[in-house]
Amino acid sequence: MLIDHHTHTRLFSFDGRQTGGELLDAAVQSQLAGVCLTEHFEKDVSYVAGEEAVFNLDRYARAIRDLQAQGSRLGVRVLYGIELGYLPHLDALYGRLALRYPFDAIILSLHILDGEDPYSDQAIYLRGRRHVYGRYLEQLADMVDGCPDWDILGHFDYISRYAPWEHRKLTFAEQPDRFDHLLRRLAATGKTLEINTATVRVLRASGLSAAAAWPDPAILAHYRALGGERVCLSSDAHDAAGVGGLLPEGRDWLRAQGFAYLTHITNRQAVMTSI
Repeated sequence: MLIDHHTHTRLFSFDGRQTGGELLDAAVQSQLAGVCLTEHFEKDVSYVAGEEAVFNLDRYARAIRDLQAQGSRLGVRVLYGIELGYLPHLDALYGRLALRYPFDAIILSLHILDGEDPYSDQAIYLRGRRHVYGRYLEQLADMVDGCPDWDILGHFDYISRYAPWEHRKLTFAEQPDRFDHLLRRLAATGKTLEINTATVRVLRASGLSAAAAWPDPAILAHYRALGGERVCLSSDAHDAAGVGGLLPEGRDWLRAQGFAYLTHITNRQAVMTSI
């Protein structure tokens, strides 16, 4: 059973390029059991000039109910999720949102590092690979400890997507201590590690082989050694063409890394299904 745990639409995410109906049709075409809508909610962040990257959460809840009814008719389960963009001062606010709305799953993601956006602020990489990658992993660990209520750690390798280096893939060997701290906290808190296939697609486009573009196996091996079992697969699809992208391949890859289960989050509870 494959559920795409990370998707966006143009109605609520500033960078979404598909309607809810297009998302569901694509899920049917990809033979997915379900999709989780995880629209961007990033308080105090503006990617479009003059517009904060947030949306009306009550209107979103109503739209989800409509899509769930559509999905039921199509045989696709629709989960009610959200992707919270982390900033250190938002811990309390995000905790309140998690209590107020009946989300199935909350992704916590780091898109802004020390006030800069890796996607658009390429100057961030002038500090050097070791500093930037190390600082990103440090901030992820702080995020795990600081934000009180969430389920899935979004795209831990996001910082590598937009890096200018020819060999941009993030590896365990270059940041072993920081990876250890992050993965140890993730395993201890029982959160789920997302394997985000959007990064895989970017790395393949940059020249890596199909196999090499998946995350460094040493990262997953260390996570398992620390007791980490919970992993989910996500496309991070912003358009219909990306929905379910590489998920069957990702399932096979995770099996090869020694994982026996995929994790799905429903009603804020982890459900383990055999790979």
